[in-house]
Amino acid sequence: MKSKSLAFTLLFCMLNTLVFAQQNRQYGLNPQEHLYPEKIPAQQKTPLPIQVSYFIDETTEMSLEEVAQQNFKPTKPKFNPGFYKGILYIEITFRHPEPKQGEEFIVYLGEEPLDFAELYIPDQNGKWKFFGRTGRMILKTQMTLQSWRLCIPFDTSFTKDTLDEDGFEHIFIRTQAYIGSPIDIRIEPSRYFFSQTYIMLITQFLLIGFYIAIALFILFYGIRSKSLVAIILGCGALSLILLILQQKGFGPVYLWNALSSLPHSPRLIYYLGTITFTLNFIGFVLFSAEHTALSVPNRFIPLMLIILLVFFTMCIIIQSPVIVFTIFTILTLSMTAAASTGLIYILTHHKESVPANYIKTAICWTIALVVLFICQLFRFLRVFFDVLPFTLFDRDRFAVLDIVFLLITIPVGLNLITKLSKNIRNMDTENKSLTQSQALYRNATRDLLNLSNVILNTIRLPLPQDKSLLERNKTLIESAALHSTDILNAIAIVRDNLIPPAHPILIASFFKSCIKAFNTYFEGKQDILTFRTNIPESKLVFANEQLLEFIIKNFMLNVVNNSPRIYPYDVHLTEHENTFLCILKTPNFINNERIEPQPQNVELIEAAAHIYGGSILTEQLSSARRHTLSLTLDESTETGIKYPSVRVSSNEEEIMSRLNKTLKAEQKIEIESEPINRKANIFIIEQNIESRRLLENILRKEANIFSISNRTEAWDNLQNKTEVLPDIIIMEYNLPAKNGVELLTKCKAHPLIKTVPVIVLIDAQDARQKGMILKNGATACIVRPFHINELTNTIHAILNTTQIARESVISHLQTAMNIPTTQTETKSIPENDYGLSAREWEIARLIAEGKSDKDIALLLNISVQTVSTHNKKIFKKMNIHSRVELMNKIR
Repeated sequence: MKSKSLAFTLLFCMLNTLVFAQQNRQYGLNPQEHLYPEKIPAQQKTPLPIQVSYFIDETTEMSLEEVAQQNFKPTKPKFNPGFYKGILYIEITFRHPEPKQGEEFIVYLGEEPLDFAELYIPDQNGKWKFFGRTGRMILKTQMTLQSWRLCIPFDTSFTKDTLDEDGFEHIFIRTQAYIGSPIDIRIEPSRYFFSQTYIMLITQFLLIGFYIAIALFILFYGIRSKSLVAIILGCGALSLILLILQQKGFGPVYLWNALSSLPHSPRLIYYLGTITFTLNFIGFVLFSAEHTALSVPNRFIPLMLIILLVFFTMCIIIQSPVIVFTIFTILTLSMTAAASTGLIYILTHHKESVPANYIKTAICWTIALVVLFICQLFRFLRVFFDVLPFTLFDRDRFAVLDIVFLLITIPVGLNLITKLSKNIRNMDTENKSLTQSQALYRNATRDLLNLSNVILNTIRLPLPQDKSLLERNKTLIESAALHSTDILNAIAIVRDNLIPPAHPILIASFFKSCIKAFNTYFEGKQDILTFRTNIPESKLVFANEQLLEFIIKNFMLNVVNNSPRIYPYDVHLTEHENTFLCILKTPNFINNERIEPQPQNVELIEAAAHIYGGSILTEQLSSARRHTLSLTLDESTETGIKYPSVRVSSNEEEIMSRLNKTLKAEQKIEIESEPINRKANIFIIEQNIESRRLLENILRKEANIFSISNRTEAWDNLQNKTEVLPDIIIMEYNLPAKNGVELLTKCKAHPLIKTVPVIVLIDAQDARQKGMILKNGATACIVRPFHINELTNTIHAILNTTQIARESVISHLQTAMNIPTTQTETKSIPENDYGLSAREWEIARLIAEGKSDKDIALLLNISVQTVSTHNKKIFKKMNIHSRVELMNKIR
């Protein structure tokens, strides 16, 4: 069975092949046997020449036969009938087209809106019959051709038998327009008309889509950012788009065609135009007020809304199209003239005080308003004066609306895009800053936890018997606590992003001091770091010494902890245009094996360095890694510090000239302090000549200064000058050979000098020795760098306390020996002339005797807080600001 089916299939295929071959043989013998050439007419682009005349039927009751007997007024194909009552009849006369021009044409009536237009052609019996319809006030189902252009298809084959004696064809257009609109009549070949229409349709759709995107962008931006100006301008742009759609025919044909059948629907142009001009006028005013110093009255927006409501009411009540058109024109011209005048006034009188983006926007708006003003004025005048200048915008008026839209919205859109891009950049910066802050706080927290563990574990260790181990544990705890404090202070400064108070610092000496403290911290036999610089010793900069010390020490500590232990490392300090570069090189290889860099936690150090415009950079070289810390430390300060703190300096002229340059022109260096009653004898023991000279410059006007450079010379002078005993000794802790504690001990053991107060100056890295120095007999211990007032107030307090104590002893001796008190020997305490209460006067006298708040509280059996409250009242009543002032007034 299968073999029979296969045999029949093969036979069928063979027969088909034979038939197909025979057909091909015949076609190949005579391929053009049954084909004849046809003449295809070329596409014509030229409209038919026409003659136009018109007649207005004011009664609206005449038939076409009656109208045809009337006298028509000749006119041009493009003419303006103006506002008219009744029906407009247009007679079009043309010669019958040649065969090559084809028979299908389009009767085109222009771009201006018409309520309706009907085409009538004659028949062989002389009767007029309806042929087609178009318009803006009819439904799509009533249109012969549903197009946004006012056109009616027309076939000349229906009129070729109705030619007159001269060979002309006649057709009638019956039309009506609520708005007095010009009419531009053309009879164009249908193929050319439709091809142009499709191109225009695509172009218009693209433009409208672009316009809608711009308007929605402005509107959504205003809603999102809660900007009233952007919301109003966005709504104004949308209403302008609706006006363009209505004018071009897209609205009445494709969008709101059903509404076109409602009464007075052509007035929608007036409604949309008024809304557009009002919203944009309000937007212009608010936008200008937002970018200039001009203010907008609170009643401005309600007044504009009232004007809009009044116009709408008039459009509904008034039936005369001429009156409505006139009111609309006056309102439009008034708004555009007011807005353009205001913008021109701002550009001419406030150009220097407004931002550049507003100037560009205002220029574009002014051009748009001027063009719109001229266009509307000409459109109004052409109704009454059909002359050439007033008809310039008849066909180009819609392109004018496009240009106006772009001139109004594009600058606003660009401004909003600029704001958005700026906000995005700010958000990126904030996110980056937040990420950096998170890393900073995370690493700082980890460091603090490690330091806390060090402190806790050291405390938990059994108490060692060896004093050296005990001292080492104490040093370890103190170092960890100080490091924790430094980290917390740096975090507080970075968090608030505030530049701390700046003081004058000799940068070379400061770096040298930091490196010395760094080497001391490791307590090794070999220095970890060596220092070299080409910066002069007298180079003076302004910075916060605590923050600067934190940056330098932690930068070097971080590098050392993440580098091979091949010491010493060389630290090179150099300067380039007020930018100081601390360069530290570490090796890459150990025993020919490359050492990969370890991750470094430098976020907090970088954030602190950034306060001084600094950064940290690690570069990979061939045989080493170069770590660079850059800091921009200016020789001037903007912090407004009136009393710079003391570090070191050189001679008086150089100090004063440098410091005065850093302050404002009207400011000078003034040391405000209470004057010393007499010139005290002050011994200054300081090895650094610049520091010694600076102290001399500070105290020379109020004291007799004896300067000494080393410990041995100091001791010789103190022993030999017994005729001139010092009132105060100011000495440096780090004296050559041995520290100043030995000299302090000798002074306290000398019978003539042991009562002399001693002020010891110590560096920041020796701050932990402060307790030991005071224990050995020092009266006061001041950590460098210090404030001028801190030194002078300490000196005054010591001298005044000594004077009060001396007077008290003399008074007791005179009382015991019955010696009358004289004015030259002592001073009596003045009466209470300041309005102080008995308790306040008692506390004031105790303060004058040098008592502290705690001592006064113990003597009077009251709390320290009560003493502090009384102090505030005393200071206020006596118009003073310090205890020193009080001592000088009550003694």
